[in-house]
Formats: sequence, C-alpha cells, structure tokens
Amino acid sequence: MKALDEDIVALFKKRVYDLAGCSPPSVSVYLNGKKLTDITNFEKYVDLYFKEEGEVKIYDKANARWEVCVGVSDSGTF
Repeated sequence: MKALDEDIVALFKKRVYDLAGCSPPSVSVYLNGKKLTDITNFEKYVDLYFKEEGEVKIYDKANARWEVCVGVSDSGTF
C-alpha cells in the first residue's frame, strides 16, 4: 500500500471525533494539527448525529462515569 484510500481516512477521522467525545475535558484532541474545540464533551459529540428537524434526543449524565443518550428519528439515518 502506497497511500491511504478515502474510506480508511474517513474511518480515522471518525475515530478522532469518537475520542474527543469520550475524553475528559482536560484532554485536547487534534486532527491534522487543528484542535477540535467544537467537541468538548459527550453531549456535544452526540449532537453531531442530531442535525435534522424533528429528531428527538434524550441525554442524561447519570454520574461522573456514565452518560447516556437516546434518540428517535424518522429519517432512518441511524
């Protein structure tokens, strides 16, 4: 392999965003030298997946270790 194809690059990028959403606020996450400042906690991370009108999101921070989000959507994009 001499280069990474678009699919593997997209997967790596998604994993960086996953890491940003699951890391404590004291951890800074960078993608291609740029700090991801828009994803600072789990709730903001799940907001990436709730973009359409009419989608319902229920988020709860149960305690210091557990956060849960459940969503309902008619779009079929989950």
